[in-house]
Amino acid sequence: AMTRSDTRVAHARTVLEREHTRVQHEVDELRSGLGPFEQYGQHPSDLASDTLEQEVDRSLELALLTQLTEIDRALARIDTGQYGLCTACRQPISAGRLEAMPWAEFCIAHQAANERADNRVLDPAVPYALLAESTESDDEDDHAELPSEELALHVEYERTPHDDAT
Repeated sequence: AMTRSDTRVAHARTVLEREHTRVQHEVDELRSGLGPFEQYGQHPSDLASDTLEQEVDRSLELALLTQLTEIDRALARIDTGQYGLCTACRQPISAGRLEAMPWAEFCIAHQAANERADNRVLDPAVPYALLAESTESDDEDDHAELPSEELALHVEYERTPHDDAT
């Protein structure tokens, strides 16, 4: 007979496989739209917006590919019986966390520790490609109160005007 945890793992596998298919489809769609530049005869402002659009597409692609990797790793942990255990401390990851993020690899404490150590967000649900370049300003402290999703957006908006000037 299947135990409750067997049922949970089976459910996680279903969700992960469905998510893998969805994300892979998004990557394929994105790639089919990424053509080479058609630079000739274009107005400079059109060219600039195309370049920006391509950069956004590339960072989105990177985030999606990272998510695929996270999903693959979670499926591998299911196969080896390690699913639902933090890869850092081997303690069970909370059911609520796994429900919200079936590819979670770390318990909350180790996720936070990793983010501090790396200074980047490991959680694929957050568009952390946006965090790759931090702002050069001294007003870092006003970021401290923001949750990571808002931080990512905040940093992105702050750096856009600067990038456009170059």
